[in-house]
Amino acid sequence: MKKSAFVASIAAASLLFGSVGAFAAGGIEKIQAYLNHDITFTVDGKAWTPTDSDGNELAALIYEGSSYVPAKAVAEKMGGRVVWDGDTQTIKLTTPGTDQQAGIPYKDGPSSSSSPAPSSTSVSGGIWSLPSDFDVKAVEGQVKDKAVQLLHLYADALESGDTSGLEKFVRTYSTNETANGWQGSIDDLQDRVSATRSANQAETLKKYAQALRSATAADLKVKDASKTEGFMASYLFSIEPDGWTNISSTWIQLSFRVLDDNDGSFVLNYVNVPK
Repeated sequence: MKKSAFVASIAAASLLFGSVGAFAAGGIEKIQAYLNHDITFTVDGKAWTPTDSDGNELAALIYEGSSYVPAKAVAEKMGGRVVWDGDTQTIKLTTPGTDQQAGIPYKDGPSSSSSPAPSSTSVSGGIWSLPSDFDVKAVEGQVKDKAVQLLHLYADALESGDTSGLEKFVRTYSTNETANGWQGSIDDLQDRVSATRSANQAETLKKYAQALRSATAADLKVKDASKTEGFMASYLFSIEPDGWTNISSTWIQLSFRVLDDNDGSFVLNYVNVPK
């Protein structure tokens, strides 16, 4: 999808979320709209089902002949981001290909003010962080949501052999300020994709990738969710797609750690789809 088309689709989808800011300003307008559960979606010719952060399927909303879907679901599927800034009543959209760091003092600004409590996740300058006092269980759903995004990118890489989507995920959401930095995650993900593609025929990879792309957060099983106070936190999920045996299960790992020079928050430092 061209970037211009991406921006247009996100802008249209954002109208639904605009009512949050309009309500606060007294400018809300009541409308009559319909949810059409029969409408299906494809992205670049591949079936896709939009979901919320808890993995619940979302339907298209129809209003005066136009269709709307939540901006977050569309943006993340296309490789972008949506962040709600409650202080300024602004929905911040980041499109694919946007250089979020070069020449920009991204660490000087506040993190997302949309967090309702200290246990929420936030993204500052693209790097995903958890407050020092976050509760492992409280943010599990949000971590699952990001794990599903990683899983879908992994599915794309299995089918095409192109790991650029996985690499972009690593460079967007994780820190480079650790021993292996981005390269550690990128190398491990590329090795995983290469090994799996070498061990399977193209038709098998295509069917399995399709099964993984249909997965939602609700399909992920928690294998580990732990936190070492003041040092590290880790989440490990597994999924066995419908129609596949347990020997074809896929695991998704996201690890966080506290950097020496930050405020004690845990930042994403490693992701993988381990064997």
